[in-house]
Amino acid sequence: MSASTSWSGFRPGFIAVIFGLILLGISGCKSLPELLDSYSEAAHELWGFNGVVAVVKGDRTLLLKGYGKADTAFADPITPETKFFIGSITKQFTAALILKLYEQGRLDLSDPITKYLPDYPADPGDRITIHHLLLHTSGIPNYTENPEIVLRRTSVITPAEIIASFEHKPLEFEPGSQFKYSNSGYVLLGAIIEKVSGQSYEAFLHKEILRPLEMHNTGYGRRVMGHPSRARGYTVDESGRLIGAAPIRFSILHSAGALYSTAEDLIKWDRALGEGTILSKKSLRLMLTPHSANYGYGWWLEKRYDRIHSFHGGFLDGFNSTIDRWLEDTLLVLVLSNDDEAPVKKIARGLAAITLGKQPVIPALKEPISLTPDELKDYVGIYRTEGGLERFVVLEDDTLHTYLRGEPRYHIYSESLDHFFFAKDNTETMVFHRDHDHEVNSMVYSDGESKWAFKRVDSGSALLLMLNEPPLKLPVKALEEFMGDYLLDMDQTGATNPVALSIDLCGGLLCASIDGNAPVTLWAKTASSFFHHASEFEIEFVRDDSGAVSGCVLTLSGSEVRGVLAPKTGR
Repeated sequence: MSASTSWSGFRPGFIAVIFGLILLGISGCKSLPELLDSYSEAAHELWGFNGVVAVVKGDRTLLLKGYGKADTAFADPITPETKFFIGSITKQFTAALILKLYEQGRLDLSDPITKYLPDYPADPGDRITIHHLLLHTSGIPNYTENPEIVLRRTSVITPAEIIASFEHKPLEFEPGSQFKYSNSGYVLLGAIIEKVSGQSYEAFLHKEILRPLEMHNTGYGRRVMGHPSRARGYTVDESGRLIGAAPIRFSILHSAGALYSTAEDLIKWDRALGEGTILSKKSLRLMLTPHSANYGYGWWLEKRYDRIHSFHGGFLDGFNSTIDRWLEDTLLVLVLSNDDEAPVKKIARGLAAITLGKQPVIPALKEPISLTPDELKDYVGIYRTEGGLERFVVLEDDTLHTYLRGEPRYHIYSESLDHFFFAKDNTETMVFHRDHDHEVNSMVYSDGESKWAFKRVDSGSALLLMLNEPPLKLPVKALEEFMGDYLLDMDQTGATNPVALSIDLCGGLLCASIDGNAPVTLWAKTASSFFHHASEFEIEFVRDDSGAVSGCVLTLSGSEVRGVLAPKTGR
């Protein structure tokens, strides 16, 4: 069931589930496995969660069960054997391979990366160590924020091309001085693994970890494409409706996020870490020692419920996962989902809380109410935290949507005046506050556990205005001159093949397609500039001295990519 589940279709029987969760501490009427299953079922029904859940304490598996469909088109159920892409959970495997090489005496964590990658620029490579890469303290820009790389998401891209996209860019800070999560560092770690081991990243992973642990259903992304037990990835659109996720080539993630696995295999991985069968106690201590921002080697660490807790999420288009290890309780909680907006972290923390005798965030039924368009207009604006984080609230088709800059928009429902909840997760809320003149002046956002205060600000935003002002209506004849194929400038990525942007007409409007992907509709902002209504994507067409269209400039999340019009070939 998707996050767009009709509220009127709610099954009353689940009210008993919720009351059972609340009353368990009083009545003791449910066993722990039954309670964990009830909680997961409630998350499936009320949060639209689709995926698999595993809760293992010591040698006892308390819950290992799938909820929902692996592929909605074929109604294939999710099972503990279903394969999910695990995104950045890959990083702990990459870190473990580095530590294996360290144990074998083949590298030192304090070595500069140029010792193993001599072609990497000495400035700054001589100052960046393997230790810095593991901890995200290298200062190297995160390549997945590079729009040129994002545009190549459906094309095969080699690790060398990924590295070429950032190796000559200036550092964002001096190595070791700050923390900033960067996939670039973990791609470099993959390159070091290949250089030192003399094997591909995939082959060394199988030799050192997957084969010894009999993790037969874990591997590098390309190997599982088309496998019948692979989950298909989905995302949630702005109204909360489940749709197929955009395609991606897993080579673009490499050693930073290209692995797939199953709940059963990740249980084997957890046991191997706990028993010391893969890494020595010394290496495991290095892996789980928190440094800047409480990050270790491929793991976040925190203290929660007065217990040490290591965890890591894995997000990519169509998939969202988390692995949580409560070290003092030998408790593992896994939540793997083929919906990239599933509240997996919240579900995992809820399951851990139940197991540890704490109060979880309870899935709950909320009935939306209707507000008039004039009432909804009160909330439209830009809201900013003291730290400068901006959240936008926009009105479209008489419904409110909210988003952070550069991230997807989400439909929010009103449960009462000034109180809203997200369509994708009804425990995620926004509560608006008013001044003495009854004008909205602030907002508090909550993810169900933590809260952030935002002040409404007056400074304008071109994107916000663009989304709230009606687009221009241009005649088809005026649009036709923009049609054609544009070759985008990919020099910064080291790409050997150009990326093509195709502009065509779709139902009397312009539409754009990157490298043959599904086209998206463009709306006119001016006579020569267009935008996509649901993301920070703009395109400005450029003319030559004769007035003919000769190229374009794409703006994605504030970065520009230029393109030239390719010669027409009978199009």
